[in-house]
Amino acid sequence: MNSDISVILKNKRKSLGLRQSDIAKAVGKSLVFIQKLEQGKINPPIRIVQDIANAYDIDAEIIVEKLIKRLKTLAKQ
Repeated sequence: MNSDISVILKNKRKSLGLRQSDIAKAVGKSLVFIQKLEQGKINPPIRIVQDIANAYDIDAEIIVEKLIKRLKTLAKQ
């Protein structure tokens, strides 16, 4: 996953004063999933992008744009 979105998510969570476990609960995913998401090790499934956006209080479009950018980069390789 593009590290840009990972940094955005981590910084946003911290600015909200939330723990990764709070985000995991809000999204309905495991703590490990959220850790990997914030570390840039995984891409979020498109079906839960809105849930992730809601939990981090950001626009889902930001996540989608970063995912598209990442896919385009991978396609060029």
